[in-house]
Amino acid sequence: MAIPYVVRKKVDTISGEKKELWYAVAKSTPKKGGMTEEDIARRVSERTGFSRGVVEGILTEAFEAIEFSLGLGFSVNLKNLGSFQTAVTSKGFENPDEITPGEVELSRIYFVADRKLTQRIRKEGFFREK
Repeated sequence: MAIPYVVRKKVDTISGEKKELWYAVAKSTPKKGGMTEEDIARRVSERTGFSRGVVEGILTEAFEAIEFSLGLGFSVNLKNLGSFQTAVTSKGFENPDEITPGEVELSRIYFVADRKLTQRIRKEGFFREK
């Protein structure tokens, strides 16, 4: 397996002068979002012998458990995959006592890939698409 890429021209402004350079960039997937949980369930089913429905059910419950844990303020670490964490924010106040729960909002949920996962994917190699 190898990861597809395409070549695009971009403006480089890091050096202080504007110049156009060519860069490798990820090929955009034709289907928004790429693979779905159904696709993943099919792959796991083929590799394990568990029915696709059972695998989909387990994935659904795993997603719910991750959401529940994040909602309680925990991070979620999945061995060999990575961790999910939340970040919160609020507008600025002069007095810290003014920052009440109603003023706090979720700024994002982010995923940090496990280093070993990154290393394994990096070894896949690349191929250029036109």
